Amino acid sequence: MAFHPDITRKDDVTVALDTANAAVKLASRQMTGNAGSVTIPNADGTKTVLGVDAGDTGVAPWVGDTTAPGVPLGLSAESHNGAVWVTWDGTLDGGVPADFSHVQVTASYGAVSVDMGRLTAAGKVSAAELPAGAEVSITAVAYDDAHAQDGSSAPNASPVSDAVTVTVQSAVDAAQVQQAQDAAQSAIDKAGKASDTATAAKNTAQGAQTTADGKNKILSATSEPSHVGLVPGDLWFQTNASSQVIGIQVWNGSKFVDYLVVANEILVAGSVGTTQIKNGAITTDLLTSNAVTAIKIAASTITGDKLNVGSVASALVTSNLFKTSGTADFTIINDSGITVYKNGTPYSHMGSDTTYGLQAWDPNRSAMVDVSSQIFGTNYAYETNDLPSPDFAVTKVGANWSPWGNAKTPSMKINSPTGRFIFIWDARYIGALHDDVMGSWINLNISESSSGGQWVWSSGDVHANFQNISGDYGGAGFSQNSPGFTMVSLTPNKDYWMFFSHRSLHYRFTGQAQFTASGHCNQRTLIALPA
Repeated sequence: MAFHPDITRKDDVTVALDTANAAVKLASRQMTGNAGSVTIPNADGTKTVLGVDAGDTGVAPWVGDTTAPGVPLGLSAESHNGAVWVTWDGTLDGGVPADFSHVQVTASYGAVSVDMGRLTAAGKVSAAELPAGAEVSITAVAYDDAHAQDGSSAPNASPVSDAVTVTVQSAVDAAQVQQAQDAAQSAIDKAGKASDTATAAKNTAQGAQTTADGKNKILSATSEPSHVGLVPGDLWFQTNASSQVIGIQVWNGSKFVDYLVVANEILVAGSVGTTQIKNGAITTDLLTSNAVTAIKIAASTITGDKLNVGSVASALVTSNLFKTSGTADFTIINDSGITVYKNGTPYSHMGSDTTYGLQAWDPNRSAMVDVSSQIFGTNYAYETNDLPSPDFAVTKVGANWSPWGNAKTPSMKINSPTGRFIFIWDARYIGALHDDVMGSWINLNISESSSGGQWVWSSGDVHANFQNISGDYGGAGFSQNSPGFTMVSLTPNKDYWMFFSHRSLHYRFTGQAQFTASGHCNQRTLIALPA
């Protein structure tokens, strides 16, 4: 039979010593040394480092990654109860990469920036330390999980996202404020119905409402309540016979005085906190008042049914109607022009709706008529070219005419608001006298066409002047008629063309030497004056 000393019965001390000895032998056989590192290449060109080279964490993913993630999309913001909440829907421009780490959300107002926290996936972050009423700009930046070669974190950052703005709302719930105001007004209305003839004590008991601090009271009555039991700060809501509040008085310890409200901001029911009343300023989207008295109103636009001021100084005033305050004599400026009224009747008008820009009252026709052409519309034609004259043979005795000649072709275009014209003309010779007899005639013709013909009026041949023969064959001198004139009535406000023609008569006596008649009637003048 084999002997096994280890299974022999031993005392407790021996067993402990044997166990310790075995542990020492086992420990002496353990080999220790430095641990290594493992670098694993990734498909995208980056590396993952495991081991001591990865730093304290032992793992460094995305080593060598230099590609930043896309800009965060899907940001939205809201504010309530004095806080701002920002929601990110988890999307990035170009998609979410495998190495995505988180988005960092920032809120800014003025020169102040607040870190709202980070999101690793779609979700919400919030900030409550923002001032009520501030307009806050929300932006976000995306970061990846890239590391440096030594295992330290080296994230790539995206560009800053488009900003989302939100106005920080007050922590006071507008609905609760409205509910409290409605309850207070209802209590005031009920209190106002108390009999005015009740005793001061009864009036005080029925109309009194204890305020939140449990000390001051609100009294509602048409007449001043009894002073018994009042403490400073008690309010008296003055009401009329219809139980409407028409004033507020406060007890100062000895008498009721006007109640003055002092506050940094006043929240108006239904305005969601956008109306603020501060020292020297009221900020609101809408101000309704029967009357506003001010030294200065600074605004881009003043809109109202009535503006009553001593003077208005402005670089530009735009309106489709201006009217002075008179009832019989006044002036109106509108899109058509300026009209001056006398005794309720228009007496002058200047505007784009007239033919010539200016109209005046015509007492003969009891109507407004265009007058600009009568003031500025005088037409004038003047010509000094010689007309051709006929040749005379030595033996020929008698007269010969020059051809007709126009001062202009046509002479001029005319138009009159009344259709009436006064024509004044003159035709004469200027220069040295010639050895022949000259007579001068003119002809005025009016056409509806610039090409002439179809005369609507013609003067016929009108004798203008006569020149005697000079030298040895007759008396010297020059006979000249005065300028001629006539009046013509045509269609008002219609264009016409006037043709002013002229010719001369030349005569040779027996015994004269042969000569060639020179040009005559070389000065022609026509004036067409609207009447």
